[in-house]
Amino acid sequence: MFAKKSIDHQPIITENSDLSQAEVDRQIEILKRNELVGNSDDLAQKIFEASTMHTCKRGFQIIYEGEEKDDVFFLLFGDVSITRKGKEIDTKSAPSNIGELAANTPGDPRTADISVVSETVRMRVISGAEFRKIRDASPEFEKALNRFIAKMNRSKIAQLGQKSTKTGIPWYVLSAIVSLASMVLAALLFWMSEFSWLQSTAGTLLVGIFGFVAMLLLNPDLIYRNMFRFSGFAVVGLIAWGSASWAFRFDGAGTKIPLLIDFNAGGEMKTAALVGSIIALLLLAGLSAHHDRKMSNVST
Repeated sequence: MFAKKSIDHQPIITENSDLSQAEVDRQIEILKRNELVGNSDDLAQKIFEASTMHTCKRGFQIIYEGEEKDDVFFLLFGDVSITRKGKEIDTKSAPSNIGELAANTPGDPRTADISVVSETVRMRVISGAEFRKIRDASPEFEKALNRFIAKMNRSKIAQLGQKSTKTGIPWYVLSAIVSLASMVLAALLFWMSEFSWLQSTAGTLLVGIFGFVAMLLLNPDLIYRNMFRFSGFAVVGLIAWGSASWAFRFDGAGTKIPLLIDFNAGGEMKTAALVGSIIALLLLAGLSAHHDRKMSNVST
């Protein structure tokens, strides 16, 4: 499913029993300097005992975007690069950790590639299950993890703010330009078709509004979020439309109010079509929200 590792070797795994006492003490001291551990001897010892040491060479890919593993990596020595969609978004060095968010919320796929950029990297690797056991047993560790996640979220917001300052035509301006161009073309077509002034004006305005909304929905940075909003508004609109039509027409009086559904003729089929449309829009809203969350999540 995932691409092959960029270099042809597997990490060297060293069991704790194969380490000298001096090396054990050295690694525990490095773990204590980790932000999550907070200089705690007890936490450092627990992480050490629940993990194994891996040694990787330059170019080795530790994490693949899209995989569902939830191991956590505590760097002891060396540097790693974090990339998403082929673009580097961060680098980390010892005594940092990587993969903690996936372990904290198991089941979510990894959202970035992480590879070794120094000559070698040595790290302690702990499974997500063991990581969560330590988290649940230590209120201080859980608080540190929550602070760490909050800091990452603030960093993410800052990065989004920097992206918003990039040069170029804002999407809403581009949407307005397309809307105006559509209105000019529509007005010309209505004039050539000899529609009345009122019909031409109404049609031109509708085309402009449709063009503007359509362009907003096509914004590549917010396409799923906009689809979620559009689906939600459409569901509310269909429910209101169906309710009004039912109230005014289902009594058999045949009240003629424009644009409402006549449930007196083929009522069962029209009701099924209305309910089916609402269900389809709700599914679209759910899928859009799911994909928007995945796009917005830059955790590893």
